[in-house]
Amino acid sequence: MSKEELELIVEKFHKTLPRPGINKLIIVWHDIKNNQSHSWTNGDKPGVYIFLDSNENLLYIGKASSGRDLRARLRGYFDRNGAAKNNKHGAEETQYVGLLALPEDHGFEAPAIEEWLIEHLQPKENKIRMRSKVNKNARRAAEKELKKLYPEEYRDLVNRYSRVS
Repeated sequence: MSKEELELIVEKFHKTLPRPGINKLIIVWHDIKNNQSHSWTNGDKPGVYIFLDSNENLLYIGKASSGRDLRARLRGYFDRNGAAKNNKHGAEETQYVGLLALPEDHGFEAPAIEEWLIEHLQPKENKIRMRSKVNKNARRAAEKELKKLYPEEYRDLVNRYSRVS
């Protein structure tokens, strides 16, 4: 799956399930093997990250939700030179890292976006166990935050998608 195909799928997600307060979802790609500088663009924001190998095969999808930023999450996988610290989630195979940054006050959306992408794309390194209690708790927290910040939009989304499973 190419970077362009992933960008189209993220665009499809946003058109199908628009997130109140988020106008557009954009993936910023980083070539970690050929780039000497690893200042992650938008790394100071919450969001979703995507690992691809050198053939642009999808390896892993992860998130940095409220309270964490993408840069902090990626430090667990890569050092300052882009070398993998371990092979957790295919980090050693990773050539490209895509960052889908969210506005600071919308970090609670990251679990929903991550889960949708995992479910539809089924990356090699994401396991079925991702539908664990932790993910359900994150989803509940995101719903609670959305309901608090955007009560009318939340009600409209619930009514609109109540039959979608």
